[in-house]
Amino acid sequence: MDKMLTGKVAVITGSGQGIGKTCAETFLKNGAKVCLSDVVVDRLQATYEEFKLQYGAENVHQIPCDVTDKTQIEDLFKGTVDTFGAIDIVFNNAGVGIYEDWESVIQINQIGVIRCTYLALEYMKKSSIGPGGIIINMASFAGLCSSPLDPIYACSKFGVVGFTLSHALHADVVDSGVRMAVLCPTFVDTKMIDDDNMKYFIEKIGVIKKEKLAEVVLEMVKDETNNGKCMVVTAQFHYYKDDFPKVEDVFLSTKQS
Repeated sequence: MDKMLTGKVAVITGSGQGIGKTCAETFLKNGAKVCLSDVVVDRLQATYEEFKLQYGAENVHQIPCDVTDKTQIEDLFKGTVDTFGAIDIVFNNAGVGIYEDWESVIQINQIGVIRCTYLALEYMKKSSIGPGGIIINMASFAGLCSSPLDPIYACSKFGVVGFTLSHALHADVVDSGVRMAVLCPTFVDTKMIDDDNMKYFIEKIGVIKKEKLAEVVLEMVKDETNNGKCMVVTAQFHYYKDDFPKVEDVFLSTKQS
């Protein structure tokens, strides 16, 4: 296999299981060094031990992190640089689905992503101490359309889409050497879809295999033109969504009616 990520260092939040774990393994197979992170310490440790045995202790590291805790996020990025020397790839994957505490959904899915992005930029941008690279933020197709199943989840993901597409065009990012992109999959084969209320929609839409999604994430890492882009993934296909309204679309016309 052509190890296209040889020499690169990745940080993946929520990588003790599910999408994050699968993406971490895909990166490792492609030559990257990966810092695993998860809020559930036992789950993180088990994945770390598995990958350390398979890919070598020199290629994998672990740092527990609650993405709602700014200090723990700082420890995650600093610890990765201390261990591997730099950060080239950040996948802000940690998140929750339907949850009784709606404020926690916003804190984890939206504010956690924003915090991680800001801190990652400090370690990655070329004007600071970094080599440049890419930050991929996990959103959802539910962040692009109405989602009656869980309005708060949709709200959190709409926020991630808006933040990523907007911040990617900010002057501090455009000239930083860091690209930012957002990932919007439909249903993925994780524990998050184990909800009876989702069955009707799953039957109509289908389910994405984690391995397929990981390959799309790898494609996003390789694509050096995707700053400020939104990748939509379904069970059948994937594409960059490019039909978002632009600021220019609402500029006041100078013409008299």
